[in-house]
Amino acid sequence: MKLSELELRIFKRIWELGGKATIQEVLDGWTEDPRPQYTTILKTLQILEEKKLVGHEKDGRAYRYIPLVSKKEAMQTNLVGIVKNFFGGDKLAFAQTFISDNKFSAAELEELKKILIEKEREADNANH
Repeated sequence: MKLSELELRIFKRIWELGGKATIQEVLDGWTEDPRPQYTTILKTLQILEEKKLVGHEKDGRAYRYIPLVSKKEAMQTNLVGIVKNFFGGDKLAFAQTFISDNKFSAAELEELKKILIEKEREADNANH
């Protein structure tokens, strides 16, 4: 499931709106420039529906669109694509770049340490 930037932004808006949204609701809270036209959102949602990533239900005269993939699934799939396409599949190079290029608070660094310790335990358990 490869999502374009616009498709990802539409998914983000729908998830922000509780997992269901009309085209107008998607547009009403759009914060990025340029703001797409109604017909652009409609056509993109139709494409996502053809890809079986979005469904819809009738709500009065409008359709309410519903993602058929979870936010976590979409993030994981797109992140795998970034690691593959930009880092040749090298997860460590991705992690090093991400960590080096961002500022973290002490609390965030502590949380990262906990995540790494847990991953290390999982790897140890898998090897035994």
